[in-house]
Amino acid sequence: MYLIVVLLLLSIGSLHYHGIPHYCKQDYTKAFQYYNLAAESGNKAAWKNVAAMYANGEGVPQSRETAEHILKVIFNQ
Repeated sequence: MYLIVVLLLLSIGSLHYHGIPHYCKQDYTKAFQYYNLAAESGNKAAWKNVAAMYANGEGVPQSRETAEHILKVIFNQ
């Protein structure tokens, strides 16, 4: 069971990691897809990136309200 958890955490980190090159190339839609997948799997760093992308309208329609909601829900637990 421990090995499964470790492998799952590594794959979540990998999703977050794969979003970084797309963001750097300004392929914001693809970066958002990877960050969102990692975020939905529990990666708080990815949630922060998803919120920032909503705040800036990168890869998604701009929504500061959505960004604030994500940050409140994820980081005030």
